[in-house]
Amino acid sequence: MVRDSCHLKLTTLVLCKHRPISANMTTKRRMKKEEEEDVESKYFHKKVKISQDIDTKWVQSLDNKGYFNWIVGQTGNVPNRWSIPLDPAIFDDNISTLPPLFKAVYLKLRQLRAKIETPVDTVGGSTLPFTIGKKCGIDRDQIVPKNYRVQVLIGVMLSSQTKDEMTAKAFYNLMKYCQDELGSNQGITVNALQQIDEVTMDELIKCVGFHKRKAHYIKQTCDILADKYECDIPPNDTELLVLPGVGPKMTYLTLQKAWGKMDGICVDVHVHRFCQLFHWVNAKKCKDPNLTRIALESWLPVQLWKEINVLLVGMGQLIDRPKKNRIHICETVLKDDPEAIDLIEHMNNYKDWVNYVVKLCRREQKTGVKLELDPITTTNIKIKAEDDICSLLPSADDDIPVKLEKPLSPPSIKQEEQL
Repeated sequence: MVRDSCHLKLTTLVLCKHRPISANMTTKRRMKKEEEEDVESKYFHKKVKISQDIDTKWVQSLDNKGYFNWIVGQTGNVPNRWSIPLDPAIFDDNISTLPPLFKAVYLKLRQLRAKIETPVDTVGGSTLPFTIGKKCGIDRDQIVPKNYRVQVLIGVMLSSQTKDEMTAKAFYNLMKYCQDELGSNQGITVNALQQIDEVTMDELIKCVGFHKRKAHYIKQTCDILADKYECDIPPNDTELLVLPGVGPKMTYLTLQKAWGKMDGICVDVHVHRFCQLFHWVNAKKCKDPNLTRIALESWLPVQLWKEINVLLVGMGQLIDRPKKNRIHICETVLKDDPEAIDLIEHMNNYKDWVNYVVKLCRREQKTGVKLELDPITTTNIKIKAEDDICSLLPSADDDIPVKLEKPLSPPSIKQEEQL
């Protein structure tokens, strides 16, 4: 009977593949699947749905200064954010739901991140309106908030399955084209992007993965934003997920950076991998980043939702860098910090490094070493991004035409279909 029932479900799914499915139907099914998926962490069995009550109409009414002052407070994206101590109550009030050693491991990662600036801090998809905008002569106090929100969405869409450095190059190409060829003093806007034909857009963003697909998605998205949102972006996850090419990771990162909403955790491959290796989620059930997100949201303190992505992505980028880069850091900047040097020298691969961090935390716990919550005063260093994107980009004073980047090796048809 059970086999017949399973066979019937599979047959129904196969038949349904040939039925036309609207965008709204797709979104509802996706959200229903998330609600029904049994991927809860073994440390906490209550499903949690966080939804902040933010008046988006009020947010839209803010001027430049009011908006950016508010959004910085909401996202915690402030200078030296990792040196600012966390409230101990974040951990103490949730001690029964946290995985073993979570507090010790998390604080140790924060301490190391306080000393190192990684590419995600400057050229991550959601930071590009500021970093690339400045390179193009557009300071933060000149950005219209609505255009900033659009630029956040475009940056996040470009960043999918692409290194931050390549995302920054593509974003820069679009910004300069909008300025130089279309006369847009704001750079990337919905109206400006609508004027770029799909072939030209594909050429401008060729350095990112799946550039043809992304050019098509961006063109479709801009038409939707112009028709339904007055050239702004949707203010909730339901409507963002309907946009072409926008998945859960992009949705929750965009909501956080553009609307100040913490409706979900942004989980990419770095966060997914670390959560599995640290045993923060059930690796057997959480087979992809979205399932990891659902499990992580069931127990992670809400105060950490806005920072865990940047924290772990930065660590992943450090592990992914060539060994000679890490040796240079140890020999020059961190020469007086043996603990940090020890952690960096063990970054041979994800699995071994995670095991080493856990081993250190266990040892500290047994020996009674007090974990330091206060900020560590040390020289803040930068991990050189591949191709050093910030130094390669011309300054606002340079009169240099847009140079189309050489494309990466084209993805296979199978990879395109999996996007």
